[in-house]
Amino acid sequence: VTVLFQSIEKNKYSGIIMLNNIDIMNIKRNDLAKEIAILPQIKTYPHMTVSNLVGLGRNPYLDFFGRKQRIDEEIIQNAIELIGINNLKDKYIDELSGGEKQKSYLAMMIAQDTNILVLDEPTTFMDMNYEYAFLETLKKLTNKTILVVMHNLNQAVNYADNIIIINNGMVSFDGPTSKCLEEAQIGKNFDLVKYTSNGKIFFGKWCTLYNKEEGMIMKIKDVDFE
Repeated sequence: VTVLFQSIEKNKYSGIIMLNNIDIMNIKRNDLAKEIAILPQIKTYPHMTVSNLVGLGRNPYLDFFGRKQRIDEEIIQNAIELIGINNLKDKYIDELSGGEKQKSYLAMMIAQDTNILVLDEPTTFMDMNYEYAFLETLKKLTNKTILVVMHNLNQAVNYADNIIIINNGMVSFDGPTSKCLEEAQIGKNFDLVKYTSNGKIFFGKWCTLYNKEEGMIMKIKDVDFE
């Protein structure tokens, strides 16, 4: 799927990708950038302020000379406030933590003002607290269509409205998360067992339960939680 994202950006793929009943090959790149915002896996980060990074999201809307209007500055600031990184806007992106970097890039995507957001494994290298905060932020963007590629099945079933499972290069399931769970698609495709704790769903190879009143915790394979 990562390769798919790269192919879309470089127009190197076979078949047809339709957007609003139009082949995206027939949509100008600048116009496409007003419809879809893509965040690939990022391994290097520029030495620029968060505010300037978020401002890059407005590039598809700028004139030939790249001049921002008042409305652009307002959209940039609104995106920063929506994602909750106002305290970071004057800091340099390459000096932030992994979670802060990803939230900054998410604000850039919001500033791009598209209906569709595509993120490739956005929680990679985040610690658990940042993962939770980042996914909770995505969950609040109810006016967007968000496509997220992730290998963490626990995150997928707890946050996604719909799930597509790709197994051995083929789509083995495509539908609502509730149906995915009802049909035990995770277990069928990945040979995992489902467990539930405090309203959250977890998958693992095995599970050991202890009495919480006695100060013990529950373990699922390598995942520990209270």
